[in-house]
Amino acid sequence: MIENYAYQDEWGRETVTWCRSFDFPGIQRRFDATMIYSAQRSRVVDYLGNKQHLAVDLRIAAGANGGIRIQSGEQRFYEGLLQFRVPRWLTGTADVCEWYDDGDQQYRISVEVDNPIWGPVFRYKGSFQARTMAVANGAVPLHVKPLRVEVRE
Repeated sequence: MIENYAYQDEWGRETVTWCRSFDFPGIQRRFDATMIYSAQRSRVVDYLGNKQHLAVDLRIAAGANGGIRIQSGEQRFYEGLLQFRVPRWLTGTADVCEWYDDGDQQYRISVEVDNPIWGPVFRYKGSFQARTMAVANGAVPLHVKPLRVEVRE
């Protein structure tokens, strides 16, 4: 299941939080990310996880299939006073494409994460249906909001 919520964070930035739940035999795992537009960096920044330790620059463009293509760029780690750029050889570079399949009337997604040394790290393809739900008075559910919000971009 994927839940997306758009709202203004406590720093006044337009924000979208993505909560992804993956069901495996006997267990469910979550992967949350929060995106903001950084005027300072002139791009979208994706904070991975619900404590925003890792900030990733994103390149967003139209995909060859008419969908949206998102590629990850520089990654930065933040924890208190500790902050540094993550060397490229330690990172995974994500290439994501999402599009609507008119024939099947569903959304499709393709995700590939590769490391420059180890090669493929993570890949998946899938489909999903979307539904829009009103949120009363902009009240975003607490399980969606990050536990910690970074102002650093």
